[in-house]
Amino acid sequence: MSWINKIGAFKILSLIDSNPIHKAPAIIAVIGQTSFNETLSAGQLMQRTWIELNTQGIAVHPYYVISDILSRQRNGLIPQHLSNQAKTISDHSTQLFNLKEGETLHMLFRIGYPKKKAKRSKRLPLEKICSSFNNA
Repeated sequence: MSWINKIGAFKILSLIDSNPIHKAPAIIAVIGQTSFNETLSAGQLMQRTWIELNTQGIAVHPYYVISDILSRQRNGLIPQHLSNQAKTISDHSTQLFNLKEGETLHMLFRIGYPKKKAKRSKRLPLEKICSSFNNA
């Protein structure tokens, strides 16, 4: 991977990864405090939002790159040679999302109406997996 980065391929990969966000019909940003309970609440909100949008026939695709960088920066997990880039992303995110002290971007959802019908999971219903549901 390092030799790919030396020739600048990371820029192409970055463009490929971010292009769907630029072309998305709509974006939902889940923003909240950084404490454990607030992060858990943000995850629950994301789940409810995703399920509700799917119920309405709207496709949802999570985009976690920025929130992952912000989380890694907050926890001191950014490699030193990437710290300037992470700071730039953090500064832009703070401005773009109007983040206040203690707030962060938890997730971006790219949403829109699907162009083709998505394949649904072939998971078994809970009633066929858990006997406790059959006896309830």
